[in-house]
Amino acid sequence: MAAFACLVTMYLYYKYVIHQHHQTKTNKAALVVGCVVCFGMVMVGAFQWTVVLVPHMIGAFLACGGATLYSWLIVHISRRQLAPKVHGMGVVYCRMVIALVESIAATVFLVALVLWKVNEKYRSFAAIAEWILIYGAILFLLTLVYDLRRIKDTSLDLILHSDYTVTSPVSAKEDDRLNEVSVT
Repeated sequence: MAAFACLVTMYLYYKYVIHQHHQTKTNKAALVVGCVVCFGMVMVGAFQWTVVLVPHMIGAFLACGGATLYSWLIVHISRRQLAPKVHGMGVVYCRMVIALVESIAATVFLVALVLWKVNEKYRSFAAIAEWILIYGAILFLLTLVYDLRRIKDTSLDLILHSDYTVTSPVSAKEDDRLNEVSVT
């Protein structure tokens, strides 16, 4: 459920950036990385580390590493495309600090994982860094709400195409009988 909520938030922000500025490669890249992050979250939730370690770690790498990369992509989008028009530099600096904390936590997490193989005491460093990274990613997503709160109206355009005709194998005599309506 959390992965789906994150995916919806990331997609809404993707469309929001297009609406406020225009489509860019960075925005597309952020959406792709966001999808990878959500897939990693599903893997982490589906595979417990005590039962199946390798898929859990792959999911953790996709989720945590991807979240850090996603944060920096959004910082870039906020600074280059949205800061002068949509929000001030305070939002950019706040996002930058959170992305920096995520980057430091990701680095400590990776180093602690490597050292964990040597000595079991580094396991707690890895766990602490992982939780800091997770909460940093959650906090970063909450900063997106600051921009998304500006959405006042949404519309859905539904286009139906009818490029075919329906023919019936009914004869003309039966067709006339079918068109008759009796009222009682």
